[in-house]
Amino acid sequence: MCKGYAQQGMTLLELLVTTLILSITLTAGVPALNRFSDRNAARQQITQLKQIISYTRLQASVLGTRVSLCPMQNNQCTSNWNQTLTVFTDPNNNHVVDSGETLLRYFRASDSDKEYRHYNRSALSFDGRGYAGGYNGSFSYCYRASVRTGAALIISRNGRIRAGLDSDQDGLPETAGGKNVSCAAN
Repeated sequence: MCKGYAQQGMTLLELLVTTLILSITLTAGVPALNRFSDRNAARQQITQLKQIISYTRLQASVLGTRVSLCPMQNNQCTSNWNQTLTVFTDPNNNHVVDSGETLLRYFRASDSDKEYRHYNRSALSFDGRGYAGGYNGSFSYCYRASVRTGAALIISRNGRIRAGLDSDQDGLPETAGGKNVSCAAN
């Protein structure tokens, strides 16, 4: 009686076909995975920026004093919003950390290769009621990687934050002035 052989392993042709299918799938899938990853990284940074602005406003209301958010160098606000951002009490609204003023929180510097942040003033400040005061402007964020995406965080006089819309569907929202979020570093 002859026993049949049980097939073990794969033939060379089966291995080549499987390898070909796998390489085609990876070739199509890796760029899509990179775009997905970049979009998620941008969304995460946008969410964190909204949170630090909201935190600044909340602290102003809770502490009952002016609180400012700005990029800082030598305890003074600068205009380079890609540096580490600092939240601090600023009752005299001079955008300098003076004696008796408290540092409340830091937010990491942007990744200069991929991110660009811009705000039209040297500080974002809220009074003890949480109001931003006069027209406060648009905080812009752009993520430049496999996809270009961004956010415009428009801060109203009463301190509320709203997102800018992407009315032309180019992936970049417009600021309150109707211009696209800038993606070019100065």
